[in-house]
Amino acid sequence: MSKKSIFLLIASVVMLSFFTPVFANLLLNPDFEAWTNFRQPSEWTVEDTVYAKIYKESTRVFHGNYAVKMQRFQIGTGNNKGIFQRVAIPGRGRYIASVRFYRNNDSVLGGLTITWRNANAGFISSWPVLYTDTILPSWQVVRKAAITDTAPTGAVYADFIIRTYGRGAPTPSPSGGTLFVDSVSFGAVTAIEEIGNSISANPLNLEVKPNPFSNTARINFSVNPADFGAVKIYDATGNLVRTIRSIGQAGSSYTTTWDGRNERGILSAPGVYFIVLETKQGQSQALKTMFLR
Repeated sequence: MSKKSIFLLIASVVMLSFFTPVFANLLLNPDFEAWTNFRQPSEWTVEDTVYAKIYKESTRVFHGNYAVKMQRFQIGTGNNKGIFQRVAIPGRGRYIASVRFYRNNDSVLGGLTITWRNANAGFISSWPVLYTDTILPSWQVVRKAAITDTAPTGAVYADFIIRTYGRGAPTPSPSGGTLFVDSVSFGAVTAIEEIGNSISANPLNLEVKPNPFSNTARINFSVNPADFGAVKIYDATGNLVRTIRSIGQAGSSYTTTWDGRNERGILSAPGVYFIVLETKQGQSQALKTMFLR
């Protein structure tokens, strides 16, 4: 398929998706690649150096060269500290927030919350804290997808806050525990329910689940295996990111997956991508998906 054809196919999907805006990460230095010194990630505020210590990490990294190592020092509940970044928000649209945590100690949890502030930086409200689960040790995504929630009236700024928390058992929770943090994102998505709409005729029954996705997208479709050509992933500018030629069967349909990586195994940037199914008979079908990190 030519680059011109790809642009036409992408254009048709975008038009029939009501011009859904591209997800824009409002956070600066979201992968923690820039540091003022080994205790201070650029663009981020360290809340406290007594209850939680922050370090530049180069070994336990999810993406890029560096991550944040957070060590918890508070005993019991309260005094939960970490890092935050205050950003100006574009309006009262719906928002998505996500962070990658790695836990290697059972006495600590990672937590994510958003605090909304007015034009004078005064407190308005906060999201409930979203915590890591109890799986050890692994990278895991903590994400808030605000499908119905919007920024409150009067909100001009948002604090994206990442903190350490005690497990709550035994009581009081002992001091200690280490978290690693990487690949964070926060931004407005004002029409997220439209993402995944395709051109109205869908003879190949192409679907992507979940959508948006942060780990792996499952791509389902109906096609004679002998007619299957490839599943190709393009970015929003029409550049080919990945070609997938292996499929498996799931019931009466066929399936494959995409983990957000390009042909070289490098994790792609968060944003909008287009899944294009091609057959050997010249048919093609496209869907729009959003990749979150």
